[in-house]
Parts: sequence; structure tokens; C-alpha cells
Amino acid sequence: MDEMFLLKSSRHPKGFMNEADSVLDGFTIREVIEALHNEPGTLTTQKLHGVVQDILDSKLQDLWAIIDENDEEIIAAAYKGRSDDPHKALSFDMDWADRAEALAHDIYTWCIKYDCWQDVYIYYNGKRMGTSGKDKTGKTVYRYGGTPFIEDDMDPRDYFDYVREPNILSMSFEGTLYDILNNHDMFAFQDLFSKYGLYYELGNAWNLSAYPINE
Repeated sequence: MDEMFLLKSSRHPKGFMNEADSVLDGFTIREVIEALHNEPGTLTTQKLHGVVQDILDSKLQDLWAIIDENDEEIIAAAYKGRSDDPHKALSFDMDWADRAEALAHDIYTWCIKYDCWQDVYIYYNGKRMGTSGKDKTGKTVYRYGGTPFIEDDMDPRDYFDYVREPNILSMSFEGTLYDILNNHDMFAFQDLFSKYGLYYELGNAWNLSAYPINE
């Protein structure tokens, strides 16, 4: 059986459903005739319509039972391929993971040196290094010029569109760093990136993404 068309379902007796499975059983003229045959009295168009409606209502009940029992699996399958898929696994380039980690820390060190660690967020290896984050109470805390927040399960695609696939390292920035990269030196980071065999391109004026030099 082709696994492309299987949906895992812990509530299904077999543990999975096939996308090609029918959820609404058809009914035949023979089924209608037999049901109408059992109706008492004179057989009329009105009784025929009533028989058909009864059969349809019964089959619709079965359909909704199947849909309601498997709603989570159906919705998850429908999300596949969409950019807003809440179930998608974070995508990052494992071949570059060590270098991305080191580069992120180099960027942080550079920003501290040049006093621009404000409103900066670096995405790499499924993580985000940033100047703000949530404390234990859920309150947003800012550490401008201080120790970075490291958050897991963060995807740059949730915040901007121009991201290499799969992501190596991407980042967004405002304030001082935005001014440096847009008004003074667009390639201020290039020596840092080149050390790891990478270069970067701006997506919007406030974000960038890393690419291998030989790509």
C-alpha cells in the first residue's frame, strides 16, 4: 500500500486511514426500490422522496462520525505544503550546523563590540538568538547590550519570507544595525560570514539570509 496516501490515526482500528477511502457510501437505485417497497400503503413521489432522504440522512450520520473521529489527522494532512503549517518540522541544514552555531556567536560578539545588539534576532539550527525573550511569567524581557536569549523551535519563515531552504542562518534587525547595513556598510558582516564559507543577501531591508559561497 502506498504510504503517500496513508494518514496515521490512533483512533482507527488499523492505526491508519487511506486517503482514497470513501467517507460517504453511495446508494443505488436498487437500494431505493427495496426501501420504497417496504413502505405501507400507496407508493407516491412524496414517499419516494422521503425514502431517499432517510437513506441520505443515515449515510450522512456515518460520514460525520468518520470526519469527527479523524478531524485532527485530516486537518494536519490538509496543512501539508502550506507555509502556515503548524505541524511542519523545522528545516535547517545539518551540514552547516556547527558553522552556523559559531557564526551566530560571532555576530553577537560583533554587535556587542559595535554597540548594536538591539532588536536583533538570529535564526539557526532551529533556534533563535535574540535581544528579547519571555521570562518565567511570560513577560517580554529586553537585554539590549547584554546576554542573548536562546529560544528553541523558532523558524525564521514565521517572521519573514526571504530564507534559504533549508535555512543555514538568517537574521532580522532594527535600530543601529539596520542603520549600519542600509546606510553605511551593506557588507559589514562579510568577513564573519566568509570565515565559514558563506555570504549573505538582504531579503527586505531588515533581514538577511546566509548562502554557501559555492552555491
